[in-house]
Amino acid sequence: FISPYTLAHIPVPFFSHTPVYNHIDHPIDQNVDVLVAGGGLTGSSAAFYLNKKGLDVLVTEERSDVGGCLVSNSGSGFQWEEGANSFQPSISILRFARDIGLLNDLVLANPSLPRYVYWDGTLHAVPMSFSALFKSKLLSWRAKLRAVLGAIGFVSRRPTKEESIREFAIRHFGEEVYTRLVDPFISGVYAGDPTQLSMKAALNKLYALEDQGLTRGVLEGAVVQMLRRRLSKEKVATKRDGDELLPNVPAGSLGSFRGGLQDIPRQIHRILGEKVCTATSLERLDRVGDRWICTLRSGGRYKQVGARSVLLTLPAYTTAALLAGEGGPLAAANILNNISYPPVAAVVTSYPDSAFNVKPVGFGHLLPRAAGIRTLGTIWASTLFPNRAPPGEHVMVSFIGGAQDSSIANLSTDELIAQVDSDLRRVVLNPNAPPPRVLGVRIWSKAIPQYNKNHLNICEELDRALQTTPGLFVGGNFKNGVSVGDCIQFGSTVSSKIYEYLSSSCPPQ
Repeated sequence: FISPYTLAHIPVPFFSHTPVYNHIDHPIDQNVDVLVAGGGLTGSSAAFYLNKKGLDVLVTEERSDVGGCLVSNSGSGFQWEEGANSFQPSISILRFARDIGLLNDLVLANPSLPRYVYWDGTLHAVPMSFSALFKSKLLSWRAKLRAVLGAIGFVSRRPTKEESIREFAIRHFGEEVYTRLVDPFISGVYAGDPTQLSMKAALNKLYALEDQGLTRGVLEGAVVQMLRRRLSKEKVATKRDGDELLPNVPAGSLGSFRGGLQDIPRQIHRILGEKVCTATSLERLDRVGDRWICTLRSGGRYKQVGARSVLLTLPAYTTAALLAGEGGPLAAANILNNISYPPVAAVVTSYPDSAFNVKPVGFGHLLPRAAGIRTLGTIWASTLFPNRAPPGEHVMVSFIGGAQDSSIANLSTDELIAQVDSDLRRVVLNPNAPPPRVLGVRIWSKAIPQYNKNHLNICEELDRALQTTPGLFVGGNFKNGVSVGDCIQFGSTVSSKIYEYLSSSCPPQ
């Protein structure tokens, strides 16, 4: 929990073992520039950038290992994920991987691999171009024509009320495209309910395309946006020293690392060393003078840290309890309890070649809710990235539950395995396939934060309230995006804001 060197230089009792802990009377054990609560991807990336800027940072993580929703496991020649599975390798992520020393461990999926949707008893490759759309049997000709007309601008006016993803999709592309393409995609990304998810909050980039061109068509909006970027020479302007050494990544690629996505926070842990405290929770925050007094707990031991600034990268409900609970410094944070987190289970299984009725080569398959199959979708992990399974075996990472099936929280592990196996037999397995080899089952009782209607108002109200608490910063996937890239980008952005705040406020003591 703490190094012998630090213990030797603390003139007061470092831990409190008293049955009832008195945070007021207990002396400050350590002073830092920034305390980061949460050792997931957001907190780890922010801490890395803060440390790189020369700030004294301390990270607390309640679990015994860093990573948050990134859980990478291996054994018996297999390697798999039980949370997030991949990322889009943007230039910012490639720079980040280089900076933390993981660029040589980057692995990329072949972007030409098909993505599948199961409909009417058949796996259909998702059409990725207009020519593929017209050849696809996933949609009727009426639906294809409706989608094309919508894409080029034959779209009704945007409603004055906040629009759900379902409402936006049907207004632009029609009911059939929504049912067979949009709905399964949203199940795969958010495990959410498209009738409740806010289009502007959850898919803001697509939402904004409607306002880019002369018509309301997203295709014209995308073209206009691309032309504006070229005219402004944004790509040239964002070039940095060393970028020429970054790999050229084909469009549509997905990325990971040789040891899995959890390599990212674990690598940062190695870089920061004892500045990361696992099995340690932030119990209380108090503003005293020009700094924050942070009460930490590890097992039965307590510690108080004085921090010039604090960054919370905890789930919304944990942030609300810490800030708006009894004695908390920000009652307005109670609004975060309105952000829901439905349960999702990741069931990881393996089957031999002979078990499949289709060749499992592709990204995986998604399952529309209207198809009547309970599993949300399955990633064909050992096809996606190399060295994920022994020869002749295939790793299937299946997700079940979400906002439209929260009752999976009542299922046992064996029942979840049986349900996923049954669903796989309907989609990709032979009826006489052998029982699965179960690699892992992880039940996320509170999985992905839902960007439902009113989500942006919640975040705006929180930001207004934070203006009254100098030195306190709040972020995470409930506020700044759920993708790997979103979390890393926020870590970079917020580290600059914290550095700027500390540079213009109280000096270190």
